[in-house]
Amino acid sequence: MPPEREYTDWQITVLFYAALHSANRHFEMNGIKAPTNHNKRLVLIKDRLPTMAEAYKNLQTLSEQSRYGGRGKVDDVSIKSALKSYAEIMDRLS
Repeated sequence: MPPEREYTDWQITVLFYAALHSANRHFEMNGIKAPTNHNKRLVLIKDRLPTMAEAYKNLQTLSEQSRYGGRGKVDDVSIKSALKSYAEIMDRLS
């Protein structure tokens, strides 16, 4: 298996945490204390950044499934969905 296909679960996890830290940075730069857990962060995103809430929740779900779902390897559809969600999030934060 080519190296780029070996750690697909981690690829999605890295995308999620990059989005998470970007959202935290956005909040802090706008005078809002960054949340300390996933649930509070999602509530804040839904309230303050509603146009990216669906993409963020999708990326969070894909990350949780890849890490805790026992799937190991992640299919191409999930990877494409994660990349799309990440791009949407970063577009809305810029």
